[in-house]
Amino acid sequence: MDSPAPGFCGVPRLLALPMLLAVPTVDALQKSGIAASSTSVQGPSLPPSDRILPPEYYKSVYTAAGFGTTEGPGAATNTGGRTPWDIGHNRPQPAVVRAYEEGKIRGNVLDAGCGMGENCMFLASKYGIKSVTGFDLSEVAVEIAAENALDIAKKQEEQSQLPFWTTPSFLAASCTDVADRHREKLLSGITNSARTRSSSDKLLFDVVIDSGLLHCLSKEDAREYVNQISKLLQPNTGKFYIGCFSTANPDPW
Repeated sequence: MDSPAPGFCGVPRLLALPMLLAVPTVDALQKSGIAASSTSVQGPSLPPSDRILPPEYYKSVYTAAGFGTTEGPGAATNTGGRTPWDIGHNRPQPAVVRAYEEGKIRGNVLDAGCGMGENCMFLASKYGIKSVTGFDLSEVAVEIAAENALDIAKKQEEQSQLPFWTTPSFLAASCTDVADRHREKLLSGITNSARTRSSSDKLLFDVVIDSGLLHCLSKEDAREYVNQISKLLQPNTGKFYIGCFSTANPDPW
């Protein structure tokens, strides 16, 4: 759909992108051995409170799964080294792949809530992508993504197998203040070629993708998140592709 979503202002184009996602409820997390607490959410238009998890959970889930520890992935819990939203085998979201193939994702791209960078790695190897930047609340996830990107870039230099490779950059940041606090660092990931443009053409992202972040936020945080993204997108031409669940989805999700 190409029309802006009701209630969200300041974003040139807010587009729906269907995703393969599995965002867990608190009950499901407790059964898997990962502790989490619910956050109370008010308002009939919002999902039940057990669908909104606190930021602390998203920061800790990678460590809980054994990432960033000496024991290795899967050591801390019975998750086998996979986060609850991982679709496996370091794959990008199928909808992101499809959107790229349809020509919807080009230029300088920002991945909001990038996790360990699966979408970023995919896009960085593709023709027409000038730069890829990802941010996530989890410092551990961002560290893993950056390490993986450097490993791939090194192999690229040795083997020259990915002719359109651009090394992604990653940043640990909250989506509710990412532009206000980290604007300069985020935009530094845009390629040098973009910096040769005329001064009238702002250095901003052409496309922002969100693979399951928006629906994890409270109403207030969601509004501030979209406001932050609007400060990072090219005016008039920028596109914000969002893959998320709807409160209209039947139980169980």
